[in-house]
Amino acid sequence: MNITIEHPFVLVVEGKDEERFFGALLRHMGISNVQVLGIGGKANLTRHLKGLVLTPTFSQVVGLGVMRDADHDPAAAFQSV
Repeated sequence: MNITIEHPFVLVVEGKDEERFFGALLRHMGISNVQVLGIGGKANLTRHLKGLVLTPTFSQVVGLGVMRDADHDPAAAFQSV
């Protein structure tokens, strides 16, 4: 996954649907300094988070959020993040 960090705040989400939803929500709210990154599914979460922090421009990130579906086991979802 090639990532270019373009904003000081990054929101990592599971997939394209979440990426579109949160992108639209942020635009609707007039928030333009948050970059929404879809990771292609929860199975990729650990690998892509590790890759994200190795991105040369990660030092410009001020805030990082992770949004993940709880599915049927909220405790396991929280633990995976």
